[in-house]
Amino acid sequence: MDAIEYVKQNKNRLKGVFDGIIIDSTDPSIGISAGLFSKEFYENVQCMMKKGAMLSQQCDTNAKWLSNLMPVFKMTNLQFIEVKK
Repeated sequence: MDAIEYVKQNKNRLKGVFDGIIIDSTDPSIGISAGLFSKEFYENVQCMMKKGAMLSQQCDTNAKWLSNLMPVFKMTNLQFIEVKK
């Protein structure tokens, strides 16, 4: 089971359980990893986090991917209270 499916299936069972979540994902793309950068994925991850928990996500940041990452930063700014880039 991949991370996208895991958080989707377990968001209610694990609601508010985690103090922090670390995502070491692939590069942002429109392919198979696109779901790791979707609004639905971040909403499901947030369901699993305690209030005040931290989310850290690693992904490639070279110039090639900047156009893909900017929408992710904008979306996470709306989903989470504080986003540090």
